[in-house]
Amino acid sequence: MNKIIIPFFFIIPFVGIINAIKIRFAANSVFIYDDMFRVLIDQFNQYSKEYNLDIELDMMLFSVANTTITSTSEYGSTVDTLLSKKSIKYDVYCYDPVYIKKYAPNLEDLKPRLSKEHMELYNVGDAPKVSVYDNKWVGLPLFVKYSILYSNIALLNAYNKKIPETWDELIDTAKYIVEEERKHNNTNIVAYNGLFTELNSFSSYYEFIYSFRKTPESTFPGFESDEAIEALKKLKEIKKEISSDDEFKLNEGIILMDKLFPGKGLFLRYWDIGTLRSLMYHLTPSPGMIKGINTSLLGGLNLGISKYIPEENKKAAIKVIEYLTSELVQKNIIIGKYSLYTGIAKFYDDEKICLKLSCSLVKTSQSILCGKLDNINNYDLYSKKVTTILDQYLFGDRELKDALEEVIDITRINSFSMKKTIGLVILIFMVLSIVILLCSFIYLFNWKYKMENVYRFLDSDLMGMHCVGCFLILCSAFFKYGMFSDFKCQFEISMILFGFSFCFIPMIYRLIVCFPEKNQYSKYLLTHKIQFILFFVVLELIVNLFYVFIPFTRKDINFGENSNRKNYSRCVMTNIFGNVIFLLEIIKKVIAMIAILLLSFIEWNVKEIYEEVRVFVITIYVDILASILFLIDYITINNYEILYAIHCFIIIVISISNFVTVYTIKILTSKNLIIIRKDQTNNDSSTSFNEDDITFSSNSNTELLSKTFNDTTISYKENSTY
Repeated sequence: MNKIIIPFFFIIPFVGIINAIKIRFAANSVFIYDDMFRVLIDQFNQYSKEYNLDIELDMMLFSVANTTITSTSEYGSTVDTLLSKKSIKYDVYCYDPVYIKKYAPNLEDLKPRLSKEHMELYNVGDAPKVSVYDNKWVGLPLFVKYSILYSNIALLNAYNKKIPETWDELIDTAKYIVEEERKHNNTNIVAYNGLFTELNSFSSYYEFIYSFRKTPESTFPGFESDEAIEALKKLKEIKKEISSDDEFKLNEGIILMDKLFPGKGLFLRYWDIGTLRSLMYHLTPSPGMIKGINTSLLGGLNLGISKYIPEENKKAAIKVIEYLTSELVQKNIIIGKYSLYTGIAKFYDDEKICLKLSCSLVKTSQSILCGKLDNINNYDLYSKKVTTILDQYLFGDRELKDALEEVIDITRINSFSMKKTIGLVILIFMVLSIVILLCSFIYLFNWKYKMENVYRFLDSDLMGMHCVGCFLILCSAFFKYGMFSDFKCQFEISMILFGFSFCFIPMIYRLIVCFPEKNQYSKYLLTHKIQFILFFVVLELIVNLFYVFIPFTRKDINFGENSNRKNYSRCVMTNIFGNVIFLLEIIKKVIAMIAILLLSFIEWNVKEIYEEVRVFVITIYVDILASILFLIDYITINNYEILYAIHCFIIIVISISNFVTVYTIKILTSKNLIIIRKDQTNNDSSTSFNEDDITFSSNSNTELLSKTFNDTTISYKENSTY
């Protein structure tokens, strides 16, 4: 019995280890926090054992030693790839908050999972700025970093100068002190460095423009704003007046070791360095354009949980984050051991903590995170491209307006406009086309022709319907101008669909009625023209009513930060059922064109409608060719101006070619048809149809078609073989 009991008691200590949930923690060691991560992991595992949490925290530290990752951007891309693929390899991710927009859709909202008391620690201060996206807490700050203006205390006191509150004050103060120092042979002093390094250039541009906002509460003005122009001009002035290209480009290592620590800088822009607050410098936010405005960029590291891990792992991961962001860990390790800034705002009222950190810096900073940029898919590519463009102005001779225009184009959604030459030319062409169509339309229906009682292959009703269709198609092109909206998208599509239907219905109707062989359909339609038209119009109306509930919407085509092509928008159907309806509508139009071609082929040699049939066929061929070109330009052309210009041109061609149909038929029928006037006394009975008035002959050599249309009896006599 003892032989059985002893091994049993020997196994008991290992049961907890076997049942423990292992939480995988992904972090990046590009910065100097390797030791901090190991301390935090060890502390949590010790805490877990002490409180029997049955959770083991295992860290994967991405470094040059075990991966090919050599920069924060490469680590960021790795995290993005893992999250996008819904990987469950890691449970907790440590990430730079500049990527919060990219990661947010794949990270768990922590607020519903953490206690109210814990969330209250981070609800105020700068923590929400780095951890909240789209009203969701997709992380909590492990620590926060601030960009700082280090102002040399000794030099300022020596010349009785105060910390500058505006950029103009900084220029004046720096000029005076540098000139005075040169009198004492001190030529190594750096007045202002700017921090335009490969790693920090974009954030430096961003912060400087932000410092030119009008009020402290204002958001980032944007590169398209007047503030951006003023800011960049002032930045170049600073470089010219008190600094140089080389000093602006000093790398982080030189700034830290050769300038900051030895006290050789007057005003140095750098991040908090995670050491005891130096007595050599005042630590403040960067000044603004006017007094009362300052700026400091936020950075640091966030802790987030993957959405895709099992629920059991999520609960365990919450325990990990709750511990690492607790008051105990933040105070004793983050602040106490590593002198890093915390996201817990109340600590900056603690006098002991304020001996280690600059509490006044945190309290007075009007801080901002530069990662929450609109229309940006890839922060790294965007920041690199913007930096390259603006450097051409700051360190070169490129015009500022031209440089900013290119920066704006990276994210701007462009629209077809009459302000551009190609847009104006197309607009003029469209207006001229409408004027020509209107004049021709009036000419077709003028008083003179009505008095002549000239029979038309397409009577007034059908001709009017056909012309309305042409105008609908042509006018739809006007919706290409200006920014798209969901309403404009839907109205444009509906006008095109109705326009084609209005053009095809008269053709199909007349070809069926004039079918050379005797059949009941032709006889029926001859007396039920209105019903035939209403059927297809109502059918088109029903189809378009579907789009009220599942409408076409605007989609922005963004080529990304690594492309020189300009972004634009187009109308798309995102609903599957809507795409099915639209496909059926396209099939219906294709069937209509095939029907017209097939009927035209059957009636090809009927002399009475010889010219009309050929006009129909030419029109349909033009429509088919234009439709094919319309699809090709959407598939292969990415230049929005050329795309919309071709689109408008195709619409003009389709509408004009269809209108030419009725105009040509009008001329042909006016010249070639024999008109037999009925007696005016029969006007009362002219609206009724007598089946005896129509005769169909199957004779292949000769035919006699006699039809009654309103008040005119028309006879066709064929002299050639069909």
